[in-house]
Amino acid sequence: QTRPDDCVSQKCVGGNIIPVPNDSEVPHQNAPDDCYRQKCENGRVTDVIDTSEVPPQIPGNCLREACDPFFSPLRIDPTDAPPGGGCCGDGPLQPAIFSLQTQCCSPSKHVVNKFPIDDFDDCPNIQQNTPPEEGYDQCTLDPWVQKLLVGFYGNLYSGDKDNPAGCANTVFGALPGPGSPCYNHDRCYHTCDPSDAHRNQCNSDFLTDLYAVCLGAENQACETRCFIFAQTYWEAVSDASQIVFPQSQRAYCRCC
Repeated sequence: QTRPDDCVSQKCVGGNIIPVPNDSEVPHQNAPDDCYRQKCENGRVTDVIDTSEVPPQIPGNCLREACDPFFSPLRIDPTDAPPGGGCCGDGPLQPAIFSLQTQCCSPSKHVVNKFPIDDFDDCPNIQQNTPPEEGYDQCTLDPWVQKLLVGFYGNLYSGDKDNPAGCANTVFGALPGPGSPCYNHDRCYHTCDPSDAHRNQCNSDFLTDLYAVCLGAENQACETRCFIFAQTYWEAVSDASQIVFPQSQRAYCRCC
């Protein structure tokens, strides 16, 4: 017999040594990570695909290299991210590598900016980016709206957007604190939750806080004026909330 791995046996035929195929032998195996196994077939060494082998891995490409003749030889591996990066994608698709500092992987498996938010539906885990109490400017009221108040209410409007009723105890835009309806409303809008339920709750709480201020007015005349402006402020805020609320959420929140 010659080598035990050459796929050939020797036998005697008519006084001569004749080589015959021996497919029961196991030939020499090449690299253990080349995705091929060598076998004897009709007396020859033949390469066949071996999916049990593990090919060389490339670090930081978000992929697990595999021996697979039928599907993609690559599989997304979220544990194989480069330093400071993440892997976005699933299945046998080419992954997207993104920056953990400035980007997020959306639920639909594509890369989006962390801040500012482009589309709330793309955000897997919205988080607070800026403290909600920052940026408080008392009762926000555009100058043209103040002119409307003067034109509509005349002398009933004090000219002070933070205290439209003009009495000592009817201040809507007090300094930051739980007794300030405008502060509480701003803080609510700046707290990260882009849902309609949160927006509606902020607006509802705003009206409750406004009424609470009016109930503390020093006399009936002040209370009456206060309730008029409380209703007006609440209606104005509610009408503008479809635009203002998403703007606030984008300014104070990050996507992940």
